[in-house]
Amino acid sequence: MLSQDGDSKKGEEHLPFIGAHDELQLPRHGQRRFIPNTTAWARVYIAVLHVLIATLLWALYRQASIPTHYPKPEIGRTWSPAHHLIEYELNDEHTNNHTHYTKYSGPPSDDQDKAWDELIRPIFFNVSLEEVVKAEESVPDELTELEDGGYLAILGVYHELHCLRQLRFWLYRDRYYPNVTEKGSEYIHNHLDHCLETLRLTIQCHANTALYTFHWADPADIQPSTKSNSRSVCAKWEPIEAWAYSRRVAISPVYTEKHPMI
Repeated sequence: MLSQDGDSKKGEEHLPFIGAHDELQLPRHGQRRFIPNTTAWARVYIAVLHVLIATLLWALYRQASIPTHYPKPEIGRTWSPAHHLIEYELNDEHTNNHTHYTKYSGPPSDDQDKAWDELIRPIFFNVSLEEVVKAEESVPDELTELEDGGYLAILGVYHELHCLRQLRFWLYRDRYYPNVTEKGSEYIHNHLDHCLETLRLTIQCHANTALYTFHWADPADIQPSTKSNSRSVCAKWEPIEAWAYSRRVAISPVYTEKHPMI
């Protein structure tokens, strides 16, 4: 503050350009002024934000990576020369109507026999020694060798179709076994028991989870009937059948006699 003669008062400091409102911001004598470090707080905020975002992204990734179903265990599965043929499609075919027949079902006829013959015809095929080894099958000395070379083989699906046809033959045995003997009947029963067990294993292995419900198809019915609108994922049959026909041997294959053990 200036005196009348224009000199500064003793002990006072001349502070230019500071107004009365600015004086409130000056620290008092003996008091340190606190100036917040905004840069440090910003860094802490950004670091915490990054941690939260990373945690959220990780949680979303974990949720997306958890399978909603258990995939087929391919590791350890035995190799097959037909594995590469498998393609899948949706199928909504059902057999709920007991009076509606396909070309494979219902009372036997010549046309039905022809359809089954065509279905089962490529049951046997010629497998090479290399394929046998790759599939971890029996050693060559235990295999049935075909007369023209190679070894006799069958795909599991054709074994199961064979079993179904054998059951069908016995269901209509008046047509297919009109003169069966007691010994023949005993053999067929044992064969069919094997077939039933084969089909049980396959049915449980593939475990069809399609939903079936029950309804009264006719008010006069004494029990309800099944129905289903479900769609199942099924293997396409055409590529498998085409491959089987391309590799097939005769339905009554000619093979060499079993070699005597040396």
